[in-house]
Amino acid sequence: MKSYKKIKNYTPKKFKRTVGISKDDFLNLCDKAEERIEKEKEQNRLKKRGLKDSEMSLRDRILLTLYYLRHHPIFQNLADVFNIQPTHKLKIR
Repeated sequence: MKSYKKIKNYTPKKFKRTVGISKDDFLNLCDKAEERIEKEKEQNRLKKRGLKDSEMSLRDRILLTLYYLRHHPIFQNLADVFNIQPTHKLKIR
């Protein structure tokens, strides 16, 4: 399973090859996304209701997005790499 915890120790070259951006840019993007999410929750209090955040951390969700944009795997492969379950099941007859 890919996660930020596993790839944070990659060499800068390997990190960029895997994710598509440098580690510093990745961390900066995560910080800005977290700030934006908090600001949105403060502005619209109704956003705090309903389902809570997913089990994946924000960094892992951003990593998944960047990995997808970099490598364009099919969704089943993406689910396997990040150890997530698809939300629907196909019925094969």
